[in-house]
Amino acid sequence: MIINHYSVFFLVLLLFFNNTSIGKTTIEFPIGYVSLSDDDGYISRRSYAGMELQVPRRPLGGVQLALKESRVLGRSLGAKFVMSPISETSSKNLISSIEKAIKAGTAFFILDLPLKTLMAVVDQYTDEPVLFYNARHQSDQLRRKFCSGNLFHTIPSDAMLNDALSQHLKKKQWDKILVLEGPEDRDEEIAISFKISANKFGLKIVDSRQFVLSNDPRIRDRHNISLLTAGQAHNVVFVADQSGEFSRYIPYQTQKPALVVGAQGLEPAAWHWSWERYGAPQLNQRFEKLNGKKMSDTEFAGWVAARSIITAVVKTRSFHFSSIYDHIAAADTKLDLYKGYPGSFRPWNRQLRQPVLLHTHNAVIASAPVDGFMHQFNDLDTLGLDRLESSCLLGQ
Repeated sequence: MIINHYSVFFLVLLLFFNNTSIGKTTIEFPIGYVSLSDDDGYISRRSYAGMELQVPRRPLGGVQLALKESRVLGRSLGAKFVMSPISETSSKNLISSIEKAIKAGTAFFILDLPLKTLMAVVDQYTDEPVLFYNARHQSDQLRRKFCSGNLFHTIPSDAMLNDALSQHLKKKQWDKILVLEGPEDRDEEIAISFKISANKFGLKIVDSRQFVLSNDPRIRDRHNISLLTAGQAHNVVFVADQSGEFSRYIPYQTQKPALVVGAQGLEPAAWHWSWERYGAPQLNQRFEKLNGKKMSDTEFAGWVAARSIITAVVKTRSFHFSSIYDHIAAADTKLDLYKGYPGSFRPWNRQLRQPVLLHTHNAVIASAPVDGFMHQFNDLDTLGLDRLESSCLLGQ
């Protein structure tokens, strides 16, 4: 066991827990929430027509719901789970603020940071007894090559989302795909991930074309949807458009009848407010009552992150870091995700196994893994990077 300032802190908490009468003393258990106040990822953007583009939501609302839901369980243990916010205006101040929080007794952090900043923070504490959660970034690079035993992912990866979509398309035999890719780096990353998924499940990519935001008549074939979708026969258009800049124009404007999936039409996500099974309506109602809005996938991921910590404390009846960490990472630990299958963290890249919902703007059409797609150990591992597809191989 590593003996240092935060191990001593949790040991003191454990002694309190074992020797204090419930109801007389309440021990605060902090969960860190780390963010940048000037994060570019949350800046509102508008299209050339003045329409506000898609802006992701912070995981914060989900974290707050999990903490509120923990009150009864916390009282039964003589504990109160509280959020320890860390917000800075620049990345350079984050490390010192996190260091102060660790010295004060916080060992579990939910990181709401830009991708490169998140990676820099995690790199700083690779060998330290702290646990970080990524509830925001879907990028496959965090699960394929960026390896850290103390970074856990509660948001599905691009590979998981695109595998779910590909399973559904294969099941329906909608298997000739035209890929349209937006101009941003993130659009390219999503398109590459989908092509890998399509190949994995035997779909045919008939062509891949890039959309250009322009009114230039000389390149009409790259911004006119009818012309852009002409040529190669296909029955599905997959759209990679993170910001929603051009994908809203594609349904009903393709040259021939075609389904639209990806950024418009049928979309894969960790969560959607219209999911109606496994107690989901009750979770949605609790979230909306607390936050005054419907739950998004990043908010769901924040809720799962905080809930996994709280559940581990309750199950282990311990405040010691190693006990809580071991429970969260254990292969036989199950998390109720309100999606039918229980969740668990993959040992090789710390990605949360979970079903993926396929939805339109106001209905969940299907969930994955789709019936008929099976895995030798866990059917949820048909979604995303399996053991041999990730170079991380943590916990081996």
